[in-house]
Amino acid sequence: EKVGKWLLVFLGVKTLHGMPVRQAEPTIKLAIGVFRHGIRSPYPFSYPNDPYKDQYDKYFPEGPAQLTKAGKNLMHKVGLHFRDRYHNLLGESFTGDNIYFQSTYMDRTMMSAQIFAQSLYPPKDCQVWREKESWHPIPVWTDYGRVDKVALYLEALLCPKYTRIAEDVMKKLSQNELQEIYEPLSRCTGRTLNCTDHIFYIWDNLLYQDLNGLPLPNWANDFYPMKLRKINNRILNNWVNGTPEMLVFSSGTLFHYIKSLLIDKVNNTLRPDRKVFLHGGHDTTLVALLAGIGNTEEIESSPGATMVFELHEVQGQHIVKVLYLDIILTGPDFHEISIPKCKYPCTLDSFLNTIQSVDNKQWKRMCIESN
Repeated sequence: EKVGKWLLVFLGVKTLHGMPVRQAEPTIKLAIGVFRHGIRSPYPFSYPNDPYKDQYDKYFPEGPAQLTKAGKNLMHKVGLHFRDRYHNLLGESFTGDNIYFQSTYMDRTMMSAQIFAQSLYPPKDCQVWREKESWHPIPVWTDYGRVDKVALYLEALLCPKYTRIAEDVMKKLSQNELQEIYEPLSRCTGRTLNCTDHIFYIWDNLLYQDLNGLPLPNWANDFYPMKLRKINNRILNNWVNGTPEMLVFSSGTLFHYIKSLLIDKVNNTLRPDRKVFLHGGHDTTLVALLAGIGNTEEIESSPGATMVFELHEVQGQHIVKVLYLDIILTGPDFHEISIPKCKYPCTLDSFLNTIQSVDNKQWKRMCIESN
């Protein structure tokens, strides 16, 4: 397979991951996985010097911001590696009483979740409904925006308080840290760039051309991937975690969902008593969760990256571990990552005390408060 500049650079990049781990320990009781969608096509933000600006229908027939063939293959691999680690929890065949799939309401996340599900559970025995058929239907539910607040970054009216704070944070970032790149990048792209969104979209354009195997223009060598990667990480982390309050808006309902599942599992009130939950989200989803457990360095999640909250019972004590899989950045192994706010081993009570969770009603009230 073609190796883009993205992967070549990251082979030597320091990450937050610990040592690789293989099959889950027999003490595991519950796995809550949150993954980013697979490789997609770029957003519809072109510029005069984009060599593909008049050929997007040819190179990206799926349309803008849609899952591509490369993304489908990646999500299949993610599912296979998830199966390797959690085989004993997953069981041999799909049953809705054992696992639950959900995603945000976007095409690319729902399609990624469907492929993830199929790679975990190819049809077997009575599930084979047509000769030589390797597919069978597995339900993927949407969270309707109640769990994953990705729309926070797309719809200004969804949460006026967040929007007000974010506009101030991003304006300061633009004025204080991005002025030096606007002029040279505008000159190379042929488009006037003067805000954080413009820089993000140029990064997005180059990244997804690269990850989908397209050669990049020569001028991009001065910016991509390292310089723009660093700036994009800064932008992304400011969207999610520009202030402590922004982080609660970004991650509070996600942590409420995770907290509820952990507590119900321990109290034997989870109905059905499932062992695995999988949620398909976005880069903002994972960055919010990583920041929420105390990883303060500016981090990113490549397409297909998967974060798993594991609940273990060890000598009568409930322990939480966090695992991370990022095939593009670190290869096919899960890595246990630290929970900086929680002493190792992190007990369930300690973990719950480290996260800030709000239910959907609380979140909505926070959004409309004037101060």
